[in-house]
Amino acid sequence: MAVPKKNAPFSKISAKISLVIPCYNEEQRIPQMVIGLQEFVRKGIVDYEIIVVDDGSVDGTAAALQAIEFIGSQQEAGKLS
Repeated sequence: MAVPKKNAPFSKISAKISLVIPCYNEEQRIPQMVIGLQEFVRKGIVDYEIIVVDDGSVDGTAAALQAIEFIGSQQEAGKLS
């Protein structure tokens, strides 16, 4: 097994990571969290998916996700109905 050089650039690993975020009344926090996670994983090290599980929030959590176009992008990808 070859050992990569310490200063070699990262290459994309053939793996997928699923980030599952449970939330309840997270209207103020969820947009920052999702945007931050998207920026982090878009660096291309692995394939990823972000799954937000809203357990009946009454504060506008879903609207906050729509505002950052997270829900719209999931609908277009066929991942949300």
